[in-house]
Amino acid sequence: MAKSILTKKIINKSVSITVNGSGTNVWAYEISDETYARITQDTEDEDPVNIIMEEYQEGQLVCWGIDVMDVSTVTLNLAGKSKELTIIKTDEDCSLTEALKDSKMRVSSPFIEYNSDTKKQLGENFDLSKFNHVYLESIGWKDITLELTLSVNAIDFDRRKLSLLVCDMDVETELSELTYQKGLLDYQEEDIIGVIYDGKKYLFDSDCYGSFSVSRRILNRTDDGWEIDEAVALR
Repeated sequence: MAKSILTKKIINKSVSITVNGSGTNVWAYEISDETYARITQDTEDEDPVNIIMEEYQEGQLVCWGIDVMDVSTVTLNLAGKSKELTIIKTDEDCSLTEALKDSKMRVSSPFIEYNSDTKKQLGENFDLSKFNHVYLESIGWKDITLELTLSVNAIDFDRRKLSLLVCDMDVETELSELTYQKGLLDYQEEDIIGVIYDGKKYLFDSDCYGSFSVSRRILNRTDDGWEIDEAVALR
């Protein structure tokens, strides 16, 4: 009994953020020329996807799946009590004061700022320069729950230090070129990936339910840029 009481006290001191919605998450996997050669051969006894997943060099989650334009609130759980925070978008041309006024909200209102000038760029730390082939796996979900816990005690939490972290899909990187610019991200442009609290970035964990579509593709580097490979049959 004492252990369960202690656990409850610890949980009630936590601060967590949740976002719910639907969308598509996409993974990208770098594959070597040798792996590509294997999957282009006759592989009746082997699933090319299994070969890729055993041999890929590096992978990255391209998008978590919820576009910031498709949701209006996030949920703050503070010491066991939940509150909906309205997303307020700001940028260099629109201050927080102006954005709140436009939304008919006060500084004391429950909100979370999304400053578009703080966006991360898709693929900014994903080096594709040494690879000529990328495997993409896309899964559409009816229900996606993004959740994270801040490393701060609820009693010390200051909502003014909290803002939303988003990844820009439409940027000048190779990963954007072979995904967003090829129309392979299900129209997502500003993917919610985490929050910033007191200057520190926290990324969401993702739980997904009710898949309704799965798409698998190989993209190859060519003299004209990245192109979808129509020759490899992926099961």
